Amino acid sequence: MNRSARRRSRRYRSIFRHNPNFRLLQATIIAALGSGPMGCTPTSDGGGDDDDAMIVADGSQVSDMMPVEPDNGPAPDPDGAPPVQDAAPPTVDAVSPPRDASPPPVDAAPPAVDAAPPPVDAAPPPMENCRDPRPVLGQGQPTGLVQCADQSMNRVEPVQCQPLNMGNACPPGGNEHGEDQCLVDADCDARPNGRCIMAGGGGQLPMCGCQYACETDADCDEGRFCLCAGVAFQSSLCVRAQCLTNDDCESGECAVVVGEGGCGTEAWSTCRQPTDTCRSYADCNMEGAFEGCVGGRQGLECQALPVCGRPLMLAGEARMAEEITRTDWTTDVRPQVTDLSAADRSVLATWWRGIAALEHASVASFGRFTLELMQYGAPAHLLADTQVAAADEVDHARLAYGLASAYAGMPLGPGPLDLSDMTLSGSPAEAVTHLVQEACLGETLGAAEARAMAEDATDPIVREVCRKIADEESRHAVLAWRALKWFLDQDAALVGVAQVALSEAVTTHLATSESGHDGIPGHGLLGAPERRALHQATIEAVVLPCAVNLGMRLDLA
Repeated sequence: MNRSARRRSRRYRSIFRHNPNFRLLQATIIAALGSGPMGCTPTSDGGGDDDDAMIVADGSQVSDMMPVEPDNGPAPDPDGAPPVQDAAPPTVDAVSPPRDASPPPVDAAPPAVDAAPPPVDAAPPPMENCRDPRPVLGQGQPTGLVQCADQSMNRVEPVQCQPLNMGNACPPGGNEHGEDQCLVDADCDARPNGRCIMAGGGGQLPMCGCQYACETDADCDEGRFCLCAGVAFQSSLCVRAQCLTNDDCESGECAVVVGEGGCGTEAWSTCRQPTDTCRSYADCNMEGAFEGCVGGRQGLECQALPVCGRPLMLAGEARMAEEITRTDWTTDVRPQVTDLSAADRSVLATWWRGIAALEHASVASFGRFTLELMQYGAPAHLLADTQVAAADEVDHARLAYGLASAYAGMPLGPGPLDLSDMTLSGSPAEAVTHLVQEACLGETLGAAEARAMAEDATDPIVREVCRKIADEESRHAVLAWRALKWFLDQDAALVGVAQVALSEAVTTHLATSESGHDGIPGHGLLGAPERRALHQATIEAVVLPCAVNLGMRLDLA
């Protein structure tokens, strides 16, 4: 980290002691929860330096913060909870390191700026084909893949994999949390090579679920291929396929891309194209640990990976719509682009495109959460506020697509979103786990980051957009914690479920690398070191005190 980045990082670590906007976020959430068992509702002690006021994670009060009355009634907006992922914890072999950081959501209706959209960047020079290909072995056996000198991988032929199906066996009698999908291996008979294993971790609710190993591509559904154990996962599993071998592609290369997708390890195949600007995650992590080599409009390209704060999780993957050219999902937001280089415009366009796709999918996530609240008998004000939040996310997506379009110089929007396999959570414990991980943590971090983006932005359009987003995302964070409080009030045993989920999610988040992109502060894109410092300050000064307020005991040492 250079000297300037270190200086900015220190500034964000102390932001809650010197910035009333961030202290207000803390006060608002805790006030909405009311006075908890540790009595951490902020009140005045009648003295001390108000600039140094904050509440610490053990529930004690350091000094005075703006006094507020507990809010026992509705307050705007929550967050949904994605379904449980039922795959064994993956191990990655010859792939990229995990990415860092979580971009915030977007939202607002800023004034228009009279400026023509920027020109589309010229096409990059074509990338080299695979040099010095060497067979990739998984568990000591051929996988049909080769690794090129640049660490990228291609699939040259289908092979017969060992049908390894790893994972911890379901304990006798099943798991104490959630509704198990199976109890013994014999219950998993929908396909060959089924096992009943403990799935979850990383914030996912532990439960017993069926996992099916594959031997050949014939064991997989259409549009998938059998990836042998040891390449991306401990087991041989079916993964998404846009090609099966090099022979399927005009370029003569069927890429197999493996990397950390923000919500877990992902693996898939696609034909390489002359317009590709990356060949593997390794090409992108040189720019920032929060970027990945993913499918874009013109082939593989490095894109900022959206925050796993509000993903729509389906079939163990964050589901988002394909991007297409359209004008009805954009708003007329026109940031100043004349002072930006082509490289900076490309970075900003990529960032906002990722945010826009995630925000678009989050509308469905809120819809699912609405149904889950109804399923468990939630009060009317939570349902009403959830509906308002879903409408907010439509605006967020339109604003994000508007900024992405302005930076890219072309109208962008979402295509169809496949929801054919969307299901509701199986139990209150499962709903609580996802609510904690995706909403209480993700939305709180997003609100704090949106506020920091607004304060760092010098472009008036971006600044106003981020200010409006910060206000609305703060209300979303409040609603997330209110919804969690309601669940815990119904069943005290769920406090332990929430405690485990939050501890895992926070520990994982803080363990990520702080290396990465230096950011483009004038246009709201913070550098990775600053984001990490900001997130740590938010966790310490907001997330943990709120958790203590609800009776959780967290030891993150």
